[in-house]
Amino acid sequence: MRQSLGIVLLFGLALPGVALELYGSLVRFPHEPLVVYTELAESEPVLRSLDGGVLPAVAWQKEVLPQGRIRWIAHLEGVLPEGIWSVATDQGCWTFLLVSPLCTIVEIFGSTEQTVKMVTAAGQTYVGATSARHPLTFVVKPAYEGEKASISSVSCPSYLSPSEEIVLRAGTRLRVSWPPLALYATSREALPGTSVVIGFAPVSGIGVLADLLLAPLDSFGINLPSGWELEPLPQTECCAAYDAFVPWFAVHVPASAEEGTYEIRVGLNSPEFFCHCSLQIRVVWVLSPKEVVGHWNVREEQLDLTQPYAITYERLLWAASLLGQKIPYTETIMTEKLLQQLAEEWRSSPAQHGED
Repeated sequence: MRQSLGIVLLFGLALPGVALELYGSLVRFPHEPLVVYTELAESEPVLRSLDGGVLPAVAWQKEVLPQGRIRWIAHLEGVLPEGIWSVATDQGCWTFLLVSPLCTIVEIFGSTEQTVKMVTAAGQTYVGATSARHPLTFVVKPAYEGEKASISSVSCPSYLSPSEEIVLRAGTRLRVSWPPLALYATSREALPGTSVVIGFAPVSGIGVLADLLLAPLDSFGINLPSGWELEPLPQTECCAAYDAFVPWFAVHVPASAEEGTYEIRVGLNSPEFFCHCSLQIRVVWVLSPKEVVGHWNVREEQLDLTQPYAITYERLLWAASLLGQKIPYTETIMTEKLLQQLAEEWRSSPAQHGED
């Protein structure tokens, strides 16, 4: 498996205080017009090679703007080969990378710093860090037209799995906005006829969750397995029990569901957010012992997979009452060894000591 690093375009920054401004990305295709802005007193822009040599004159289209600046447009297709080039005036210089039209440019914009990994269907792996100021840019040569690639966050805990699937096509530029959110489910296991709650959890910070609470529900697109049902939750459901994430929907698993792994995909598209996430729910006929104890409603004396998993003191006492007996919804007898494991998990998680 080949692994590459994302392109960090620090070489593309202009000198502070200069008037020359390069419009658009610092990684470009030959067919994309090169657009720069200058002040009226600046010289006409010229292209230079990496060693500083002046290239043959390029035909610039000049337009004087009402704001008192000048817009210059040059078409580079058939003029410059691939490589690093610069555009300069007597007051400044910008450097940019020209890539082959056989490649795909993938730009990942992040509102926080986090490590992102992209894996193509052919097995190529790209890793880099997003920045709030500059996009993480991958230049990929697809193994074939329409090759798929999956983008995920390496910084994210294992139980949070945001992912974005893209299609790589030669000569195209793909932009992915990567907010610090991840799709989360209260349980990754479910019995036929039960329900789980899905929502968003913060990868870094909680401010974006407050903004998400104001997003209209119709900004979401959700793909469920056939026969599954979705129930929007009122925002009042965001209570202390859900302090790790914002719940949005209850997902009802049909009683006729067969055992197996099912995927739920959520697309959030609004002016403030763009994020495609997916997670998998495993439908089983028999739950694992910890899953039952961690979701047992002690007051109602029933299983509740819509609550986040937690080994609380009350649930631990309930588990102790089952010593020597079969745990509901499992094929397991509660033993002292299993009870000790649950007790150790409870002791190591002080935040989970709250009551049901």
